Amino acid sequence: MADSADFNGGALNKQLNGLIGNRFEMPNVSYTHPLQVIIYKIYKSMKYRIKYSFTIDKKGLDLMENSNRYWSTRGFDCKRRSASIIGKRGSSLGNLTSFNMTKLICDLDVNLSQNNTVTTELLVDGKFQDITEINLWDFKLELILYEYALKDIDFPDFLSEYKKKKDNAAIKWSFTMMRGRDFSPDLKNKLEGLVRGNQAPSVEVIN
Repeated sequence: MADSADFNGGALNKQLNGLIGNRFEMPNVSYTHPLQVIIYKIYKSMKYRIKYSFTIDKKGLDLMENSNRYWSTRGFDCKRRSASIIGKRGSSLGNLTSFNMTKLICDLDVNLSQNNTVTTELLVDGKFQDITEINLWDFKLELILYEYALKDIDFPDFLSEYKKKKDNAAIKWSFTMMRGRDFSPDLKNKLEGLVRGNQAPSVEVIN
């Protein structure tokens, strides 16, 4: 997992898909919420705005081209402009039936300011889903690893622990129903430590 995040499409996509999105055939329910809370959240159709900013010394078309490639490997249908990218992925069917976070309806908005600050926003439609903390970290990781990819920073080895945690939670859910899947403080600290001197991705819940 310490391979560089290059932009050769297949290699990058393979790395990211091993960590982010796939939820091991696991129904999208919270393992700590009472059933009535889950039902309320599913039919409330909440949206989640997840936002992250970082600075970069690269300029011009190469930056936007690499950004376009990264988000295209994440399944977005992107439209590139001079200093911004917008994109969409997912479908209503994905929201209704999928256990994979990358299948949910999601809008992408990337903007490069004049002072070389890259601000990225994901607007996730939570309809028919109960988005939990670990689900939100899937989206946060997409934003954080976008910075890593643009800056050619190796992905930390411990990210395999994150994938293992999700897989183990899925197995636990299969046998115990509605239990488990909370972050250990150590793993949460490691994930939060991925932010490189910036503010962590923010999450705004839109009812």
